[in-house]
Amino acid sequence: MQIDERIAALCGNPSALRRAQLRVEQVREDWLASKPVGDVLAGLAEYGAGADFEDCSYLARAAVTLDGASALIEPLIEGMGRSLGDEPLAHMPFRHQKNGGTSILQRATRGRAALVLIAYDETTADPGFARMPRARYGHRICGTAVHRPSA
Repeated sequence: MQIDERIAALCGNPSALRRAQLRVEQVREDWLASKPVGDVLAGLAEYGAGADFEDCSYLARAAVTLDGASALIEPLIEGMGRSLGDEPLAHMPFRHQKNGGTSILQRATRGRAALVLIAYDETTADPGFARMPRARYGHRICGTAVHRPSA
């Protein structure tokens, strides 16, 4: 097995691992503290407390429009991509999972509601789901995040 020299340098160096983790956690905190996200989280809290979805305007816009969803997630994806590119052993500071062609990133919870990003691989996506063709993102374990605009 070949181990990238940057990964090998981190072995046995807990301060470097902690620094890497703190960096991605700071990206998360900065994103959560931004006004657009704060507005959406306020709507998520209202929805989690029982409000009708349509009455939570910021939340509804972020959940159902391409521009709203993109404006909310792109700063997070770009910041995490840069941080993980520089610190490849940091752990994504959100609950996440991948199963087959489906990836899930839980970004926030408020009450009984959760704000979740779901991505489907093009080869396994259910044709009944709407697609957001604007952009796709990728990350390599020992390199930089790569933004690949869709064709």
